Amino acid sequence: MVFKYFADSKKLREYKFLGSDMSISYVYFLSPLANYLVQFIPLWISANIITLLGHFACVLMYLLTVYHCGMEFDCRIPDNTMIICTCLYMAWLILDNIDGKQARRTKSSSPLGLMFDHQVDALNVTITTSYFANIMIGPDIAIYIWFVGSLPFYYTTWEETYTGSMNFPFISAASDGCLLLGILMFAFYIATPEFIIRGEYMGYSYRTLLLIVMIVSTVSIAFYNVCMVIKNSKRKFHALLHGMGFWYYIFCYASLVYFSPSSIAVTAPKELMLCLGFCFAREIGYLQIAHVMDIDYTPLNWPNFTILSLLIFNSSLHAWGLPIIDEYSFLVVLIIAAFLSYAHLVYFASKEITETLEIPIFAVPKRKD
Repeated sequence: MVFKYFADSKKLREYKFLGSDMSISYVYFLSPLANYLVQFIPLWISANIITLLGHFACVLMYLLTVYHCGMEFDCRIPDNTMIICTCLYMAWLILDNIDGKQARRTKSSSPLGLMFDHQVDALNVTITTSYFANIMIGPDIAIYIWFVGSLPFYYTTWEETYTGSMNFPFISAASDGCLLLGILMFAFYIATPEFIIRGEYMGYSYRTLLLIVMIVSTVSIAFYNVCMVIKNSKRKFHALLHGMGFWYYIFCYASLVYFSPSSIAVTAPKELMLCLGFCFAREIGYLQIAHVMDIDYTPLNWPNFTILSLLIFNSSLHAWGLPIIDEYSFLVVLIIAAFLSYAHLVYFASKEITETLEIPIFAVPKRKD
């Protein structure tokens, strides 16, 4: 292999995860529930299998929405599908808390599990926010919902990279936010999406008010992450400078809103979310590599920068009257490129870890006596 994601095998072997979760929902609900359920899982089932099962639940949720609505967001999902998707989401959330406990139970915690879990969760951000945009019937707000999910995920991982540990306070997006999202999904099923969309308070629809609360909450969490890095990191300037990489995603979206003659951010939001989502998941991968290897994180690695820049450039050409490639067709090409780039990282990074640490991906390693 010419290119290596983990250049220093010594640091890979020495890595130890440090972290804690003091969030209300984790301490009083998710963790006790996971501790109870993990007892029924055989010891020969690896934590990564549990992580993968959770991901399959999210993928099935996404496929159900595509089956009923295609790539449209202005489509009413049937009630029975909504409750099934809510159950699938909660299954993922519970499994996501069980996998770490199974890893500790089988004494198989490793950088592989950390990378695998984060890569799956990063992809699930796009899947779950896509479903939530579907039940809100909001093609015009879909990307904002994606940013609501991706912003705290990025800055929480960024904080971990520059402080050396992942410590969640008494309110966190990872536990409280995800559980609240599941509760909201169930509330949409009970109250119906029409009530949320048409109901008003002080002249604003419930949907608008909910979106505002979500945006304010996620920005507040990201601000907390920044404060923790300023307080605890030894590389404050570098961290703050490179932490701006996520804003290129926002710049990309803003450019499409301004330049795109076909308003592709509104006419094809689900496709745009897929493109941004695969790039985002790869970005999280690079943050994790920097964390495990204890090296400086370089934002917008060249595949992501190239894909996002080409997306902006092509829409700009259309706005300037120089159309070369149809906007939608080019977006589909970039989705494929983003997926292949993401798949390359997942496959080869996992392969490097398994070969270096001599551990299997989907089996519990044999203990060396």
